[in-house]
Amino acid sequence: MKEITGCLKKVSHYSIGLLIIGGIILFLYQVPGKKLYKSVYNLICIDKIEKAQIEYTEGKKYFFEKNFSKATVYLTKSMEDGNIDAQVLLAIVYMAENTQQDRVKVLDLLFSAEKREKSKLTEYLIGFAYLMNDTDQKNVEKAFHWFYKSSKAGFLNSLLSKYKQGNPLAQYQLALLYQSGNGTKKDSLKAKKWFLRCGNTAYQEGMNFIGNDDMDNALNMFKLGAESGNAEAQCMLGLWYLYGRNITIDYKKAYDLLTQSVSQMKKNPAAYRGLGEIYINGYGIVNKDPKKGLEYLKMAADQGDTDAKRMLGSNK
Repeated sequence: MKEITGCLKKVSHYSIGLLIIGGIILFLYQVPGKKLYKSVYNLICIDKIEKAQIEYTEGKKYFFEKNFSKATVYLTKSMEDGNIDAQVLLAIVYMAENTQQDRVKVLDLLFSAEKREKSKLTEYLIGFAYLMNDTDQKNVEKAFHWFYKSSKAGFLNSLLSKYKQGNPLAQYQLALLYQSGNGTKKDSLKAKKWFLRCGNTAYQEGMNFIGNDDMDNALNMFKLGAESGNAEAQCMLGLWYLYGRNITIDYKKAYDLLTQSVSQMKKNPAAYRGLGEIYINGYGIVNKDPKKGLEYLKMAADQGDTDAKRMLGSNK
């Protein structure tokens, strides 16, 4: 009996040792090993990579021009030369065609891309592909699974800082599914939680896009954040509508968004300043009320808004 116990202990020790060694090998492969492989590949195949990038740029240009036939030609060439971004964009082109047959192509491309390189965007697109034009409950449940994954939900992901952000588009879809009970059990509290997280993420992403001088994507993120009820996104989008920044001026939308923003966030100097301007000028959406406008400007100035201080000085 002692001999058997001793053997079991040895096996247990060997198993633990193998598990540790296996974990180290897996880590080395997943992190530094992959980086080393990628560096060597980039060095050896630089001409092919540059060619693929040129083809991708051409394909992307035609995509934004909505010339999908030419986009498909260039993106296919780029994908065949190893460009993963081209592969994902090609899937989006097929999504734009919006047929069941194209969805098969879409999923093949996206699963292949996801296998090569995990991405929040790819996970979201897989979910969206399962969801589009489909009332099949099994496909909706699959969509929920991929939105959940792209949203970086779950206990483990919440502990890993690089996964905290998640994809705001996936978070929005997740909130809608919880709200409707489609693909999952209806849960209004979880829906509210994911709308809140989506709003925060979208606003942060929007600010990042501004930092990279990408105003079109910033605008899309602020719209998503405002739709999800984020006060900061509502304020930013409201000011853009007020001043016509990267968007057509719309005083009514500006007023509505700024009003929603200050109703949620009291320390909100830019929103108060925007409302002050609207009441001073009227803009055909509110009765001119200079007194109320100046009150709003004073609130903004008291909270540190330098533009409001300047405007108050010129109104003396």
